[in-house]
Amino acid sequence: MRAEGEALQRQNRIADAISKYRQSLVLVPDAALQAHIASLERILQTPVATPAQPHPVVPPPFSNEGRSYTAIEPVQPVMPAPNARSGVLYDNGNVSGVYNLPTRPTTFNLNRPATLTSIVNYHWNDGRGKPHTGSIALRDSSGHAYWTAIPNMQLPAGSYTVIDSDPATWSQNSGSNGAGHTRIEGF
Repeated sequence: MRAEGEALQRQNRIADAISKYRQSLVLVPDAALQAHIASLERILQTPVATPAQPHPVVPPPFSNEGRSYTAIEPVQPVMPAPNARSGVLYDNGNVSGVYNLPTRPTTFNLNRPATLTSIVNYHWNDGRGKPHTGSIALRDSSGHAYWTAIPNMQLPAGSYTVIDSDPATWSQNSGSNGAGHTRIEGF
């Protein structure tokens, strides 16, 4: 039932997702899931600015192991200021030969709040490619917060670590000091 709730939430059927999550709680009590339901209910209670702007799709959050982790607040997309321009916030890629499996964490600092518009991790995988795509997440310096990387996600100033679901194929080299090649854009 919890998985069905997550699927409904991905479809932005928040009320239906809440119903499935509540059914799950009858069978397996979970304080984190109860907190997640409360945050979804707050989203439903938030007035919509105009009929042309429905509530944003809020994906279920995931941990760095890829399993559902519902004990965190969902992310609200942020619209850029009219004069804001997207640009590179961090890029450790380079043109040197690469190896798989970074030897150190890929971290970056924001000196002021920023809205992320994209995160790209480079996977050479020794030229073999991959049959499926993975996921990218961020962990803040406290180590307790995880986010699914989605466009228009506003982050406060601070230090962040990029989490990649397939580090075995994530490219790194001496030019990146062993960190996974990553490019982050935003405003």
